[in-house]
Amino acid sequence: MPGVPFVYAGDELMQMTDRSLLSKDGGYHRTGVRTPMAFDDEVGRGFTSNVKKSYLPLDERTISVKKSLEDEGSLLNLIKLLIKLRKENHDLEDRDFKLLDKPFAYRRGKIIVFINLLDEDQSIEVKTGDVLYSTSKYEVVRGKIVIAAHQAIIYKEV
Repeated sequence: MPGVPFVYAGDELMQMTDRSLLSKDGGYHRTGVRTPMAFDDEVGRGFTSNVKKSYLPLDERTISVKKSLEDEGSLLNLIKLLIKLRKENHDLEDRDFKLLDKPFAYRRGKIIVFINLLDEDQSIEVKTGDVLYSTSKYEVVRGKIVIAAHQAIIYKEV
């Protein structure tokens, strides 16, 4: 979609904002607090060696960066893959896009991004090309890609 994609620090670990803590960043008690990043699973989570003087409490529930990097299916590794795809495919950097006639599909140059938000399989017409990324199995049937409910695909036409 238009604009620059962004990920808030900690999103890639599925880290949550702790709304029970008072805001330390000028949110005036509306925003809650994002606790320090969990880099590893040692005392201080790789963020500090002085746990007693930490600015904020450490989140012991969030998976660490170290474990996320080791897990091929982690959100962190998915984000890294999507960034790599964007850098390798200049059409994804283009500001021009066209919304397609689907619940959530758009085209940028020769690339189609199709996210099926419905509870049933959906199809989209495509020309010959390659799947750059898919969240699950898909079918190509007579010039159409069929994807399952709540799945996504990035397709590049040749």
